[in-house]
Amino acid sequence: MPRFFYSHTNFQHYKPKENLWRRWLKYRERKKMFKRQGIKWKNSRHPYKTEVASIRKIITTIVLTALFIGWIILILFLPYFRIQKINYDGLKIIKQAELDIWFNDKLFSGKIIPWNNYFLVSTNNLTNKAISHFGLEAIEIRKIFPHELKIVIKEKISSVIYDNGQNYYLLDNNGYSIKYLGVVGDDEFKTIPINTTTVSSTTKTKNVVSSTFSNTTTTEKIHLPNFSRLVKDFGDFPIIFDKRKINISENILVIEPEIIQTALDWQRETEKQGIGRVKYFVLDNPAAGLTVYTYKPWVVYINIYKPVNGQIDNLKLITITNQPKEYIDVRYGERVYWK
Repeated sequence: MPRFFYSHTNFQHYKPKENLWRRWLKYRERKKMFKRQGIKWKNSRHPYKTEVASIRKIITTIVLTALFIGWIILILFLPYFRIQKINYDGLKIIKQAELDIWFNDKLFSGKIIPWNNYFLVSTNNLTNKAISHFGLEAIEIRKIFPHELKIVIKEKISSVIYDNGQNYYLLDNNGYSIKYLGVVGDDEFKTIPINTTTVSSTTKTKNVVSSTFSNTTTTEKIHLPNFSRLVKDFGDFPIIFDKRKINISENILVIEPEIIQTALDWQRETEKQGIGRVKYFVLDNPAAGLTVYTYKPWVVYINIYKPVNGQIDNLKLITITNQPKEYIDVRYGERVYWK
């Protein structure tokens, strides 16, 4: 016979089942109660139990902490993880030596903390500072484990190549000469025949005057900028050929800033809107505008002092609805001429 008698009506036997939600609520209330009474939850089964930290536990904690700190120090100060190589891609005007000096100054500036460590190099910080310092359009900095940086640069095109028929110069967006690029090659001149008609003799009778004409053919050398070579050697800059043959030197104003900006805008927008690639611009008289040479069979006469977008819209409309063979003139607003 059992020592205790349990009735069939006992609450423990017949109590309703609790779902997971009610059990969680009871657990939460119990935890809050212990917190109000200042009893640690881990001692909830024995609220008044006191713990005595063992020496072994203290020593283990100290040793593990020391090992972790030593491991961190080893990684930070080990020469193997310091940046030793920087690769550049996309350089056109900015010199690699200039970039090396700037990046080394930023990476090796720390006297105590090795900021050139692979794990401490902040690519976002370097990206923002490089764009601000060099005036770049975009830059991508990637870390390659364990000690290398890969830097891809996209320079902002704010300069043009100026051709006076004798030499090439790099001009800034204000029209000043900033760099001598080289001499115009002999292969950039083409000889073309020119036919002229002159009156050789005139005879006069009573009521009739007759003249005899003679045709002569001469040759003339014209300059055609070598677009492919210039892009390969100096980068994808707009090329302006000035027929006025101005002799220039560095750091002087060569042409107006409006001409530079017009060339930059036209080269960018024609490629962006799918019209075609601009080879070069020809300048003869600024008041008459620029002549744009592309890979199309026709040339475009543009106005320097009028908005570019309106002229490009007119150009697109003419090329869609007509088939010009020689030129398209968009210098006069809504009046467009073509042949």
